[in-house]
Amino acid sequence: MDITPYILEVEEFNKFERSPGATAAVYTCEVLTCIATLKCGSVFLTSTFNQNCRWRQIPFSEINWDKSHVFSLMSDPLTRRYKAIAEWLFKKNLITEFYKNIELQNFVLSTPIVDIHSYGYVYNYYEDFCNQIDWIPMEPVKNHDGVKWAIAKLLEKYKIYIHNYLATDSESNISSELKKNLELDVKEKFNSSPNEKIMEYLLPDIELYNRVSNRFNPTGNNWDDISWLRK
Repeated sequence: MDITPYILEVEEFNKFERSPGATAAVYTCEVLTCIATLKCGSVFLTSTFNQNCRWRQIPFSEINWDKSHVFSLMSDPLTRRYKAIAEWLFKKNLITEFYKNIELQNFVLSTPIVDIHSYGYVYNYYEDFCNQIDWIPMEPVKNHDGVKWAIAKLLEKYKIYIHNYLATDSESNISSELKKNLELDVKEKFNSSPNEKIMEYLLPDIELYNRVSNRFNPTGNNWDDISWLRK
């Protein structure tokens, strides 16, 4: 199979310059603002805060950083990348081709950005705003229930209780077994021969994620003890 059309499509996509947060979905109730970052529980956040809680959607450029507590979920950058590549292959109907086409494997494993799902936190999404976002790292809280617990703790700080409005598993677009297996296979192939260009691209995200994870305290009793931004 000739993958040239896919390569050209990705090259064309990468020509566009975007301002920070331009592709992020943002929902606010004024005192709190949620950013739904792709491949970091974004469907769960959108279902919970936009569809169920009816928080107002605004452009990233209209976030009031001085008066609103801004938060988002965050996944390990490499894990997020494996999910992003699997998503692209799935959407392009290239899963079967991936397993038999070495050129396609090399392309997706060595190309930093194939679509918006593979945007980096620092370079493409939020730039200097990264240090103002109250990130909830997904790995330290272990699972979907842990994510719900962390969000509930944050909202509790503002006496906001949305237990009955949290998105269900069926509303959260949890990966199918097919996607999970593909993600694992992408991970295995990447780990067998890590690409230097990809690691360089992800370095700011990895450094950010490590800072957040090292500061985030999942054993805290309230958000002031849990948050990575705690004083």
